[in-house]
Amino acid sequence: MFMTSIARDLVSSFKRATRLAFLREMPQFPAEISTGALIILIFLNIAASIGSEILDAGENLYFNSFGLNAHFASFVVVVILILVLGSKSGLPSPQRIITDISSLGIWFFALSAGLFYASPPLIERFNLQPAAHKIVQELPLLILGIWALAALWWTGRTLWRGHLRFPGLRFVFVVVAPMFLVPHQAAFSGNTTDWARYDIWHWGEKAAYALFPQTASSKKRAPRIDVEAAYYRQPALVKKALEKLKPSSGKVPKFYFVGAAPDASQLVFKREVLAAQIMFDTRFNTKDRSLVLINNRKTIGTIPMANASNLGLALEGVGKKMDVEKDVLILFITTHGGTRQLSVRFSRFYPNNLSAQRLAKILKKSKIKHKVLIISACYSGSFIPALKDKNTLIMTASHAERSSFGCSNERDWTYFGDALINRALRSTRSLTHAFLQARAMIAKWEAKEGIEASEPQISVGELIGTKLDSLMTGLEDIERKAKVSSARGDGTVHHQKQVQNQHTTQ
Repeated sequence: MFMTSIARDLVSSFKRATRLAFLREMPQFPAEISTGALIILIFLNIAASIGSEILDAGENLYFNSFGLNAHFASFVVVVILILVLGSKSGLPSPQRIITDISSLGIWFFALSAGLFYASPPLIERFNLQPAAHKIVQELPLLILGIWALAALWWTGRTLWRGHLRFPGLRFVFVVVAPMFLVPHQAAFSGNTTDWARYDIWHWGEKAAYALFPQTASSKKRAPRIDVEAAYYRQPALVKKALEKLKPSSGKVPKFYFVGAAPDASQLVFKREVLAAQIMFDTRFNTKDRSLVLINNRKTIGTIPMANASNLGLALEGVGKKMDVEKDVLILFITTHGGTRQLSVRFSRFYPNNLSAQRLAKILKKSKIKHKVLIISACYSGSFIPALKDKNTLIMTASHAERSSFGCSNERDWTYFGDALINRALRSTRSLTHAFLQARAMIAKWEAKEGIEASEPQISVGELIGTKLDSLMTGLEDIERKAKVSSARGDGTVHHQKQVQNQHTTQ
């Protein structure tokens, strides 16, 4: 009986939503649906929204928990706005309004899925010119957006029935506002996910500049990127970076460093990879044997982009510069992450994310034998199974099922980068000892802030330890010789000054 009642409430809600979707008059308010039916309706709406993301995601699908949070947070914001803007006597209850929003939402995502499948084949049949093809391609989405706003306006007008001034516009605001108030990401994404669609705040910023040009002067905007030219420039930029590297020489093994900051959405990744390069150049003697890949508008013309293709070209080139039997590669990647996926984001370029399997193939193709892999990203522990072997040391910022922290525009380092590279490796060259120090530091920081422990992970291949020990010995010898040479140089200069003073006195 209970389930029958819920089913009846759901059918009633969809019938009402159908009338609202086609701007039909509603004779009267229906009875409130049960709490159970309302909860099911909300989850159906969220499931429909996630389903549309999955259709749009393409291959290599992966889950992003932050996107799921945004779906539920949007409903909370809607409820709060309803209570603030619609709490007048004689008006429909929040439960009635949320029922209509959820029912209409399912309609909306069903229509968008239909357009996703139906539009491309129909458009291709017309054999249009490129410019016209692009306009027609966007037309279904434009129509869908106009219909959605009209349906929301009609729903608000029907719900408030003249009790409020501009009830339809109020309702549109109540539903659309969460898009701007709640930072949104896709719960599921893949190779073809258009991340720009989820960057609602960036759209709002552009609109603000258009409406209030005077605000633009307070924040210098980055120059426009020629996307096509930037793509064609990449092989030359990678080649130029590789040409600067010294080839391996002598019997002493050496480190080579490659750093990548593939997520342009936050500046901390760019800052961290550049600071890490300097640290390894200084402490691990990788100067003239290091390069970085960065996704950032300001470096697009001077530093290669950080995507899978460039990483593959860079590692193949480094492998040819190295003596792969004795030298060691240090690969440092700092970005956002998901399970077996690293975020590769750059507005207007839409690169593919980097999966654990793809990174393993890139490393194998480079033919580099001895490797130290440092991955600073959420869920980065999930990369270890695909990358580990007897000649590889892997350090990750988190457990396979945990987030890592410190990703914000205000910071110069993530928690893991700060603890491992900026602090621990300045006091020791032992990578394993530095990792243990860093893990202890991070645990203290996280406990102090009351956040879930990230649990950084380490995997040490059975043969890599001996190789790293020999390299550390070589680095200590280089440092010892440098100190002796410096001391001798100071003595020579002091002796020359004494002789010069004697000649002056004479």
